[in-house]
Amino acid sequence: MNRFRYIFLIVIATLNTLSAFAQKLVLEGIVMDEENTFLQQANIVLVNKNGKVVKYSFTDKDGSFKMDIDDKQGLTLTITHIGFKKLSIDLESKEFSNETVKMDYILTSDVSLLNEIIIKPENIEQDTIGIDIGKLNLSDNNKLGEILKKSPHFRLDDDGSITYKGKNIDKILIDGKETFNYQNSIALDKIENRMIEKLQIVNNYRDNFSADKELSEETVLNIKAKSGFKNIVATAMEGGYGVVDKYEVKGSLMRFSNRLNGFLINNTNNIDNPTFKLREIQMLFGNKERLSTLFAESLNELFDEQNRSENFTSNSNLTLRKQTNKYRINSTLYYINSDRSNNLLSKNTYTNGELISSYDQYFNHKPEAYLYDLSVDYIIKPNQIINLSFDYNALKKTNKSDMTYKYKDFITQNMSDDNLGTNFLNTASNHSLYAGLIYSNDLFNGLVLSTGSTLYKESIDIDNKVSNLSSGYNIIEQAYLFNKKSFDVYASIRYKIMSGLNSIVKLKYGITDENLSNGLNRRLYIPGVNISVLGNKITNKFTYEVSVGLEKKIMTYNKSQTHTYHIPFTVNLNYENRLSRLYLNSYQIQWSTPIENAVDFLKSDNRLILANDTLPSHYSDIFKSIAGYSYNNFFLGNSFNTSISYQRAVNQIKEGFQNMDENGIYKYIIMTAPVSEEYKFSTGASKIMFRYTSFPVVSDLDINYSYIKSPVYVSGKFHYAQNNVYSFRLNLQSISNHAVNYETDIIYTDGFAEIVDNLLRNNHLHVNAKLIYKKGNINTELSYLIFHDKIIHQEYIRQSLKLKAEYTIKKMTLGVEGNNIENIIDIFDNTSYNTRYSMLNGITQITVLNKALSYIIFKVKLNF
Repeated sequence: MNRFRYIFLIVIATLNTLSAFAQKLVLEGIVMDEENTFLQQANIVLVNKNGKVVKYSFTDKDGSFKMDIDDKQGLTLTITHIGFKKLSIDLESKEFSNETVKMDYILTSDVSLLNEIIIKPENIEQDTIGIDIGKLNLSDNNKLGEILKKSPHFRLDDDGSITYKGKNIDKILIDGKETFNYQNSIALDKIENRMIEKLQIVNNYRDNFSADKELSEETVLNIKAKSGFKNIVATAMEGGYGVVDKYEVKGSLMRFSNRLNGFLINNTNNIDNPTFKLREIQMLFGNKERLSTLFAESLNELFDEQNRSENFTSNSNLTLRKQTNKYRINSTLYYINSDRSNNLLSKNTYTNGELISSYDQYFNHKPEAYLYDLSVDYIIKPNQIINLSFDYNALKKTNKSDMTYKYKDFITQNMSDDNLGTNFLNTASNHSLYAGLIYSNDLFNGLVLSTGSTLYKESIDIDNKVSNLSSGYNIIEQAYLFNKKSFDVYASIRYKIMSGLNSIVKLKYGITDENLSNGLNRRLYIPGVNISVLGNKITNKFTYEVSVGLEKKIMTYNKSQTHTYHIPFTVNLNYENRLSRLYLNSYQIQWSTPIENAVDFLKSDNRLILANDTLPSHYSDIFKSIAGYSYNNFFLGNSFNTSISYQRAVNQIKEGFQNMDENGIYKYIIMTAPVSEEYKFSTGASKIMFRYTSFPVVSDLDINYSYIKSPVYVSGKFHYAQNNVYSFRLNLQSISNHAVNYETDIIYTDGFAEIVDNLLRNNHLHVNAKLIYKKGNINTELSYLIFHDKIIHQEYIRQSLKLKAEYTIKKMTLGVEGNNIENIIDIFDNTSYNTRYSMLNGITQITVLNKALSYIIFKVKLNF
């Protein structure tokens, strides 16, 4: 019996050996026509030398097929489709280096097959497009931001924006449920590859909690979570400490389910690593009501992006989103607390190079904010929906600066001999509240009625002080209490005249009151009407909207009343198929100039804005138009985009430099300037190169040009300044399965300005070369950065090193992270960081941050 067992084992081993030497192949491919349209139900047939069919298959709706064969000897692959010429490939004559063969197959039209009529599949935008991330050489710890950056179809900016086919994606879904609204930075950092089953672009996503579903489509990103991350609480904790006394503590709790999506995150550190981005906060809290300039400035100071010598930040967010068939509740709370400092050297000159001042300044900013947003959507009946939104924001800030300086005496025309010094202190307390209520009723097919009202309130308490640095004597003291209150009511009716043709009439009435504690008051009444004509997805491709309005503005200010008429308009045209998008957007808007222009106002950067009490009665107008084209082909792995825009501004507020006084205060007069114009052109392309080799590379190229013609105030007169800026960016990153990969990012900017017969030029070259080693549980990145800035014939060079290394053991990751580590190991002689150049109304300023955060910290991360 044992003899037969041995014989049996020998036979099995022999068969396995023979099988290993057989030429097994897996054929995969995409079948398309000459216009890159996917061909569904194409016939895929394998025929041997005798003409006998060995295997056959059909292509799916995305043109794909997959077929495995034991041996290519004597086989011919044929692809046929009605209306196209047959494609035949002799497999025996082909040399294949891999066991899996992936190719794209293009069929050419054959008119003779159909004589007079050719039937081809229509190029229709699919509702959902799957994104293949399996070939991007990812590890479980790769974040969503790193994944999208490797794809040639998305553009990611430092402000958290995600662009696809020229459209911003501001909503990210988990398993089809809204989870991240204006929270891209959180999703890009907290969602990791280990959680993702599939990524999808949903082009025609419709909000079920809108009574007007026909006109509520948008493009969103949907993440299908792996089964291990559904209906559970996914927890991650991360902590690190190192030199010099630097630390970071991060934590997150996330739950994704059919009815409840939510997360709680916190990041506390002193290594300048914020969690949130300014753009997202502005979109969430500023798109409902136009914030005052004072409140917007406080919001901006929460997200100062400059290099710092010291930085503490603690960012937290709690978001809960519950959805049923009847209602949806979205609630999110932000807490932001920072304490950051930086040092800078600055030199100010006239445009002819004549020195005005130079100073050495230390800044300290301590902002703190609670930002809360709540929205409730409730379906009363299938055709009746009520939407409630509520925001409450509380911000406090304390800004301090000590400055030593030399300045030019405008009487003697001499520079001061000794360094002088002042201390600046600014404190502000900001509160805002917004409430909105909308009722919508789909009365019958094609007729939708909406009515609503909004209430907005702001209160800002400001204290400014400037004192002598040595004696503490107060030079300037300011205290203002600013209040704003606005109330709007409106009603609109939409009627579907016919397929692709809708009309909307909207009536609106608004009241805005603003006042400063010195007795300055302004009231604005705005009754208006707006008429729109629009259509959605005509022949599944074309969308348009044209609207025009009439507003009568009644302003009561400074004991006088003025009446002004304004005609706002909007034009949106969009043609889109599966591969391409062509669009045109134009609009014209108007708003009143800030009321604080009527009083002397000290800014936190030592600028004193001198009062002009006529400005609050003025309005500023903006006209902007942008046209663009985008091409995106997922299966060929390439994309292209180009756009051109024009902006015209009338009666914009301009600050004209007057002088710098003996206390280091820059004094500016303000006025409304004549017309300013701006032209911009941008183009970009991305492609996966060498995609069928063992070393594919994602290439990303951007070219931009802008021309600005704007009036500036020089020596008591307006002059037109012309500013030209060219920029070029090239990013290359390999996505191979090899242990070693690389990424190179090159940015070059060249700008020159012409003003009062002077030519001012500056150019910047920034290079980031990154070497990536990933094998097994090890993932390491070493970056070398060089910044070469040439500003008005002066050069500033900085070199820097960054390090990130991780070793993963099951659910634990050990790592080390370093930034500007050249300062710790003392290998480069850097004297400048983030050198900046600006030209503002007659003076030029070169600012050099002469210190930067340097650290090496050791980190531990646990995933539960």
